[in-house]
Amino acid sequence: MNNGGGQPGFGQGPPALCEFKAGRMNFDGRMVTPDRRRGWIRVTRDPLQPGMVTFAYLDEGKTVQESLILFPDIAKFEKVKQSDDRVYLLEIQPEPRRLFFWMQVSVFLECRERACNAVSTIFKSNQLFCNNAYRMTTKRMMPTA
Repeated sequence: MNNGGGQPGFGQGPPALCEFKAGRMNFDGRMVTPDRRRGWIRVTRDPLQPGMVTFAYLDEGKTVQESLILFPDIAKFEKVKQSDDRVYLLEIQPEPRRLFFWMQVSVFLECRERACNAVSTIFKSNQLFCNNAYRMTTKRMMPTA
């Protein structure tokens, strides 16, 4: 069953609570640099671990490159304040583990903020974000069925 309007990968696994286009960034301990390969960030409720969410980074073909099962209250996703650009940080406590990403939508600040807020809301609560899943396109954040 494909619930993503014909886009590959949207029907695989549990339905996404939040999904949007993003790329990874490399952190050398001092600076972050973009990895030019494009991909997706997908946040889902973990079907095998009640109360936990899965944060996954997928390549352009929607193949999972990295998947993290997280307690909702130990992770935060936020814009990096030191950058005027599209740089975002996933910080996982208590380690702390830091993963940097760049959002592919460059012209729609509102879409980037909504995507960041969606992930943050999911991490802060154990419930579905607004009882809908959200998928970000280059045009707007769209509710999915």
